[in-house]
Amino acid sequence: MSDPINPYAPSLETSSPPVEARGNYADLAGTATGLRIMYFGIVLMILCVIGLGVSTAVYPLAAIPLSILLMVAVLMWNIGPFFCLTAPAATRTRSLVIGCIVFQISVLALTTAPWVGARVLATRGVTNLLTFIGTTLFVLAMMRIAKYIRRDDLHAAARRILIGSLVLFVLALCTVVGYNFVRPLTTIPLLLVGLGGIVLFVMYANLVNSLAGAIQSLRG
Repeated sequence: MSDPINPYAPSLETSSPPVEARGNYADLAGTATGLRIMYFGIVLMILCVIGLGVSTAVYPLAAIPLSILLMVAVLMWNIGPFFCLTAPAATRTRSLVIGCIVFQISVLALTTAPWVGARVLATRGVTNLLTFIGTTLFVLAMMRIAKYIRRDDLHAAARRILIGSLVLFVLALCTVVGYNFVRPLTTIPLLLVGLGGIVLFVMYANLVNSLAGAIQSLRG
């Protein structure tokens, strides 16, 4: 009801009740751990990339420890999904997470193979495609987990990421094809792809963190 003293006070009934997760924390404890590892890996990765950009102009020697930390961050991102394999069968996420792991390991192998002298025929476009597929599979897994714990808001957030990723993928594909025909006109689409990728990456990181927090809330 509105405040009888102040007729312009907002009604309390218009406020949305907080969304609460439902489920057994013990069943999803491993998943929460994996999501936390992934999130901290993402944060560390962003900090390292920024640090490497700054160190190039300010203190080049700092690039060595930052590069090592970046490798640790990438490993954390790849290790996290393994913990998510412990999710209950009712979530129907195991095959999606396994697919994500396979694609992530493939990307890791392709990018590190040249360091040991191995010749790799895969192009950057191939590794980007594999990364896109692996990440998409994991977003689908997070969507199912969100539905399992009845967090419809997180389920909707995952769906928005999937739709945005599909739109961005089609735009990137059109840009690549159009680059061979109308090169000057592809500048704006390239900028849109880059900015869209940053936005989706931030949304992805927030979803990972929010889902981990939602599972943690089940602990009571």
